[in-house]
Amino acid sequence: MHISVTGGDSDTRVLVVAGELDMAAAPHVHTAAATALRDDHVRRLVIDFADVTFLDCAGIAALLEVSRRARARGADAVLVHPRPLVQRVLEATGVAERLMG
Repeated sequence: MHISVTGGDSDTRVLVVAGELDMAAAPHVHTAAATALRDDHVRRLVIDFADVTFLDCAGIAALLEVSRRARARGADAVLVHPRPLVQRVLEATGVAERLMG
């Protein structure tokens, strides 16, 4: 699992997640998202899933918590570029509807 936070424009941060988002990686997603949302000017957190190869229930819970935290800070969390297998998991659990629009 690899996670990085990059700046987008002045009010956007991009959380790039790669590898398996499972029980072992979920706490790292929480920490990275908290770091990304620390700046009060951030209004949009983009979660880039292009390189996520596996997603389990702990990963789904982490995504929902990140979304909740973003909303609490007045920001939107948006998930982009999931692979087809991960996309199916997101759709089956209703997370795609909440985070992908």
